[in-house]
Amino acid sequence: MQFFKLFTDTEFWIFNDPVVGVFYTEETNPTFDSKTFSLVDKKENYLSYQIGTKIFENFLIEAIHSPTKPELTFAIAYLLK
Repeated sequence: MQFFKLFTDTEFWIFNDPVVGVFYTEETNPTFDSKTFSLVDKKENYLSYQIGTKIFENFLIEAIHSPTKPELTFAIAYLLK
């Protein structure tokens, strides 16, 4: 689930339409169980926050962070019109 706010009519150099959002993610990750020598599904639920902007009118670049995870994710998306 994703909630975000796109600030339209905001432009600076090649950047325009900044976006701020909140994600709720439920995912299943396979982990290796050394006792049974098999993969076991590990389920996770977490909130993450995004900040980004549109560049060149067709691309969205975002930084995504979750307070419960140590990593920072960067994403680039192509926007179809």
